[in-house]
Amino acid sequence: TMLQDHYPNRLGMVFLVHLGRPAEFILNFVKPLLTKEVRDKIVVVTADQREEILETVVEDGFLPDYLGGTDTYKFDVKDYYKDYYKGTTKCTDEEAKEYIKTMPYHA
Repeated sequence: TMLQDHYPNRLGMVFLVHLGRPAEFILNFVKPLLTKEVRDKIVVVTADQREEILETVVEDGFLPDYLGGTDTYKFDVKDYYKDYYKGTTKCTDEEAKEYIKTMPYHA
């Protein structure tokens, strides 16, 4: 499909932590629509499993404090995309249309 052409399966694992009831409901609805390969990569981490599971996949010092770790780093969108917010990376409508016409498509 077009999605598979543009977004190949590069997913390692997805750990869903602090998943609320509405999100669990949606996940249970969507999971049957996913391939078995993708379903097997989704792990819902319950509160009692959190420490045990996350310690096996995240190195010491990199687990965020809100998940029980010690890392206090906070992502700052405006700092990360500072060039964009300065207006240096924007393009014109014509440039965008030209890019869309010439971008690779794998059908």
